[in-house]
Amino acid sequence: MICGKIMALGIISVLDLEEIGTEPLVHSLNISKETAAKIVETAMEEAHRLAESKEKSTAAQAVLAQEINKATPTTNEETIRQATPGPLG
Repeated sequence: MICGKIMALGIISVLDLEEIGTEPLVHSLNISKETAAKIVETAMEEAHRLAESKEKSTAAQAVLAQEINKATPTTNEETIRQATPGPLG
C-alpha cells in the first residue's frame, strides 16, 4: 500500500527518495519523520548497492572486451601474418 502511494508521488527510483528527502513523505503519506527517515536511509543504501553492482558489471565487461580484442584479429593482414610461418618456421 505504501509503495503505491510513493509511486503516486512520482517516485520511481530509490535515487528519487534521496533527492526529495523526508518532508514530502511525512506530509503526503501521513507517516512519522522517523519512518520517513528510515525509508530514505534504506533507499540510499539500496542505491549505493546498485551503483556498486553496476560498477562491478561495467568493469567486468571492460575486461571481457579487452580479452576479446586480444583474441580477435583486427585486420585481414594480421590474420594472414598469424597464419603464415615466420622465417624459422
